[in-house]
Amino acid sequence: MNTVALSFLIGFSSFCICMILFSSSVKPKDATQKRLEKIKNKSFKTDKEINEKISLVVTDTTYRIKFLGSILRRFKISEKIKNALFIADSKLHVDTFLFLCIFMGLTGFGVIALFSMIYAPLGLMAALIPIISLRIDINKRLQMFTQQFPDALNMISSSLRAGHPLMASFETVVQEMPQPVSSVFKTSVDDISLGIDVKDALNNMIKIVPNSLDLKFFVTAVLIQRDVGGNLAELLDGLSTTIRERFKLLGQLKAQTAQTRFSGVVLSVMPPLIGGGIFLLSPEYMEPLLKTQQGNLALLGAVFLTLLGLYSINKITNIEM
Repeated sequence: MNTVALSFLIGFSSFCICMILFSSSVKPKDATQKRLEKIKNKSFKTDKEINEKISLVVTDTTYRIKFLGSILRRFKISEKIKNALFIADSKLHVDTFLFLCIFMGLTGFGVIALFSMIYAPLGLMAALIPIISLRIDINKRLQMFTQQFPDALNMISSSLRAGHPLMASFETVVQEMPQPVSSVFKTSVDDISLGIDVKDALNNMIKIVPNSLDLKFFVTAVLIQRDVGGNLAELLDGLSTTIRERFKLLGQLKAQTAQTRFSGVVLSVMPPLIGGGIFLLSPEYMEPLLKTQQGNLALLGAVFLTLLGLYSINKITNIEM
């Protein structure tokens, strides 16, 4: 029975690999395709007529396989994955990402099952690797945007003082600034050029970087200035200075918590290293831990407590501002 199960897992994993490789060969969506898809998903007064016309020139590239797409759209998790891939600016399709998670989970299960069926369910945790990687990409993109945003605000402020309108200032940021801040402002410029209201275009910027509190402040400031007036250039300079000072304070906090974070890494790495060393030097000494039920339970408890300790230290040292 184990052989049949492993054969099934290996076969299904091979199928997933083929799907992933085939999907990765697909060219990413160009800018026109993305813009048309975003317009298609918006609500208009004549939703049905407009969406029918747009559907003639745009195809849904969210899913690599249309049949699976028609099924996955019924689940809310697919929409969450779609939004996460969009925020991370990933070229993967939703179904490709799901195949990758399934492949990693089954591969981890199959590899560990070759050694011990008791720990085989732990191999399913490998399915979290793509999710963790996607989360890292989102945080990395947010961090890059936050670092570039003060320079973009100063550029907009200087452009406004030179007499340029706000949208011309945005175009300057698009042309002069690197990714990802240029792509965020390009979204607003493209929306306005397509006839979308300025308020909606600015709010669409937040959807690209939803975790950026600085961008929300910026959009709020611009919208308030459009309604009541005021010196927007001076306001943006103040916001830029505030962001830079917060970065400086975060750097000081990271320096002060570096020793604690390093201690957490050491405490997490040392137990498996010591256990592996003892197993190599004296395998019979480790047999009760690996081959008895009480030893297996103790080992699972040790792994769980180690991960819990690492998570606790990370939460304590991760100060959000």
